[in-house]
Amino acid sequence: MKSILLHLCLLLLCFPCLVTGQTNKLYNLKQQLASATTDEQRLQFLFAIGEQRYSLSTDTLCSYASEAKAISNKLKNPIHAAWSDYYSANCFVKRGKLDTALAVCNQHIPRLEKMKDGIAPLCKLIALRAQVHIKSNRYKEGLEDCYQLLAIAEKNNDTLNQVIAKTGIGWVYMEMAQPAQGLRWFFKAMHTSNNPAIHQKSANIYSNIAAVYIDLGKLDSAALFIDKAIDLARRDENLFFLSNSLNIYANILIAKKQAHLAEAPLQEAIALREKVGDPYYIVSDLSQLAIFYANHNQPAKGIETSKKGIDIASKYNLLAKLPYLHHALAQNYKAAGDHVRYAETLERIITLKDSVYQVNSETELAALRLKYDQQKQENIIIQQKLDINQKNMVLYGTLIIVFFAVIISAILLNNYKKKQKLVLENVKEQEKQKAEEAVRIAEEKERRRISADLHDNLGAYASAIAANVDELLLPHGQVDVSVIDSIKNNADEIMQSLRETIWVLNKNNIRITSVSDRFKSFVGRLRDAYPEFHVQFVEEIDNDVPLSPEYALNMLRIMQEAFHNAIKHSNGDQITICITSNEKISVAITDNGVGFSTLATNHGNGMTNMQKRASANGWQLIIKSKQPKGTAVELVS
Repeated sequence: MKSILLHLCLLLLCFPCLVTGQTNKLYNLKQQLASATTDEQRLQFLFAIGEQRYSLSTDTLCSYASEAKAISNKLKNPIHAAWSDYYSANCFVKRGKLDTALAVCNQHIPRLEKMKDGIAPLCKLIALRAQVHIKSNRYKEGLEDCYQLLAIAEKNNDTLNQVIAKTGIGWVYMEMAQPAQGLRWFFKAMHTSNNPAIHQKSANIYSNIAAVYIDLGKLDSAALFIDKAIDLARRDENLFFLSNSLNIYANILIAKKQAHLAEAPLQEAIALREKVGDPYYIVSDLSQLAIFYANHNQPAKGIETSKKGIDIASKYNLLAKLPYLHHALAQNYKAAGDHVRYAETLERIITLKDSVYQVNSETELAALRLKYDQQKQENIIIQQKLDINQKNMVLYGTLIIVFFAVIISAILLNNYKKKQKLVLENVKEQEKQKAEEAVRIAEEKERRRISADLHDNLGAYASAIAANVDELLLPHGQVDVSVIDSIKNNADEIMQSLRETIWVLNKNNIRITSVSDRFKSFVGRLRDAYPEFHVQFVEEIDNDVPLSPEYALNMLRIMQEAFHNAIKHSNGDQITICITSNEKISVAITDNGVGFSTLATNHGNGMTNMQKRASANGWQLIIKSKQPKGTAVELVS
């Protein structure tokens, strides 16, 4: 309803402009025409006014066309003469003198086809001739004109005339009651260009699409496109397209059961048609208004309106419109209950349609489409031949240049290959040196790792054995058996350490619980040599994650080194070990000994190896020590 009220308000606001046939654009052009000082200037403004023919009354257009023809004859310019005759032919069309308009078109078109600068008026005259043919019920000739215009427009990349030609083809199919074909061509026209200026001049595309959608019963789509058509026609001040759109808008209102709102736009459109003057569209509007009266119980008005349209169509030989007008008349006879005249009119409609379709068979229309396609292919072939001729002009020179270029390229390529061979040999030599260096570095890294393992494990047990030897001999030459046992145990631990290294290297992955068990075994064995220490073991493993062999071995060695340092250097009597595995893995070894200064620079190989192992695996090794409160070593991964 808001859309309907908006359209009615716009009609009321524009009413003074519409009934006079005057627009702002025309007013400005007339002012410029009045100020022109030369024939050339005046002629250009007359042509510009002629382009507003859709918004001019017939008498006004004919007056300006006559003046333009007089100036063109005076200037003796054939292009100007063609333009002035084009606007005169539009006058003949508006007055229903279609044969005279056709003669003007046929007079100029062959001549303009031979003139390089005659493309613009040629396209205009072909489009006008197509319009005359369609209005004269000669659809075959009208379609042929549209295809000719399309071929010329495509050849010259003229987007606007491509849109006009495609719209004309769609119009033919719509008049021939083939809405699907018509809709296809209207959409082709709409999608030909994205230029808003071209779309503003082509409101009839959108109004035609809306008309087809009404026939297909798609009223929402029809309303969408007619709103666009009305908006474009108003912006372009095209009263002819606007009146078309108003008629279609009225049809939508009727189809939506809002007929009480439809008579106003219909009457307005007819008044506008009569003011601008074009019999073809006047009778179209009269047939539509007559249908409205038939459907709304006003048959007397409908019969009068239909007969008025039939008289005008007969007077101006608009045979294509007679079936529509007689259909409207028949509907009104039916509404009035006059069944005799209703039947007579239906018979008349059949006769009229037979005469229309007799000269416009589908076979002939298909032949025209084929002719257009063939012409299009011929144009492509002609363009290709032109391209070949242009290429032949430089072909031989190019061949000579290519010949010498090949010789020079061969020489350069040979030199390039030699250089590349030397570069490749250098690269291979460098790769060989890099590989040897990588092997050397790997060997050195492995050597250092084995050295660290020997120190961290075998060294600890060797120290324990040395301490046991010092205690071996008792006073009076006696032998302490327990010391011998301790020596044996430490020797066993050396072998155990070697087994641990082999165990780790033979595994693909090792669980954290397995590392913890190995460390417990290590602690148990080493603690026997230091019975004065009390060891507390805390294990919180919620996530038994798998570790790589290198990862597991480095963790075990760091734990062993930290425990060994606590036993050997802390001078305490209690060690606490806490192993945690949740989101992270954490190992903490804490003693209650004397501690040491963390600022000291000489901590020995054991501490250095611990830091290297931690850094190599991305762990954080934290050592906290305060004298005399002991030492805490924490490893976090």
